[in-house]
Amino acid sequence: MLHWKIAQLCKDKLHLKMTGGQFYDIFINQISNKVYLTGQWEILAKVYGMSTGETLLHWSLTTTTVTTSST
Repeated sequence: MLHWKIAQLCKDKLHLKMTGGQFYDIFINQISNKVYLTGQWEILAKVYGMSTGETLLHWSLTTTTVTTSST
C-alpha cells in the first residue's frame, strides 16, 4: 500500500508526488465505485511508469492523500 500526495488533478489523470519527490501520473480508466457517504472514491487506474497492472486507487474528496493497493 502506497501513500501519495495529489500534485495536480486533471480531467483524466492524477499527477502524484511521492514523499521522496518522485512524480507519477495515474490515468483513470473508469470509476468503479463512488461512495458518497464516506467521501471516498474507488478508481480503477493504471500507474504510468510504476506498474503496468491495474491498481485500486482511493482518495478522499476532503484531503490530498491518495492510497493505492494492487489488485
